[in-house]
Amino acid sequence: MPRPNRRRKPTHQTPRSPKRRHRQARVRPRPRPGSPSPIPLPVLREATEVIGCSFLQSYGLTESTGGFTLLGPADHVPDEKFAHRLRSAGRPMVGARVRVADPVTLTDRPVGERGEVLVAGSRIMKGYWRKPGQTAQVMLPGG
Repeated sequence: MPRPNRRRKPTHQTPRSPKRRHRQARVRPRPRPGSPSPIPLPVLREATEVIGCSFLQSYGLTESTGGFTLLGPADHVPDEKFAHRLRSAGRPMVGARVRVADPVTLTDRPVGERGEVLVAGSRIMKGYWRKPGQTAQVMLPGG
């Protein structure tokens, strides 16, 4: 039985030229996604200095097919006067509506108070597959 040629590269890989490698090394680091929990200011400051890139965070859920709010690189400024932005989940993405409501009455809560996060928009699911009872429990009338 013939021995396989171990030096042969897989056909789906193409060799990179030194010029291309050099070009890639000079590319400025892109924003890196972070966790949806707040990044403490000292951690953001150190990470920005050490890694040399900006960050972005998003908040979402399976029922909204992913991200719904975004805290972009411009909001991740490692300065005390912008620290309040880092404690938020970001701004609603295009086509998304978000509000914080009382879990019982569904009336809007004042800014800074706890409540149920209600989301609406084109990204929201139509329902759970073949589970109308569970869908009725989580979807408000009118979507």
